[in-house]
Amino acid sequence: YTDASSIHDWALSGMQWAVAEGIIGGRPSGALDPRGVATRADITRLTRRLGDEIARVYGWEIPKPKVKQKEAR
Repeated sequence: YTDASSIHDWALSGMQWAVAEGIIGGRPSGALDPRGVATRADITRLTRRLGDEIARVYGWEIPKPKVKQKEAR
């Protein structure tokens, strides 16, 4: 990532792990943007990916959400 050097030393190993596991992916510009603002969509993705990783490690199965079909009018 183009801005990897801006990650604080105390967070570097955690960020390396999160990127390697696909939990954090960065911005379309090729930057991680570690000091940027996270949107609700960013937090939702991060939470889901982290939950999936925890479930994988412990062998848990997470049920996929059911998507309701829109009724024809």
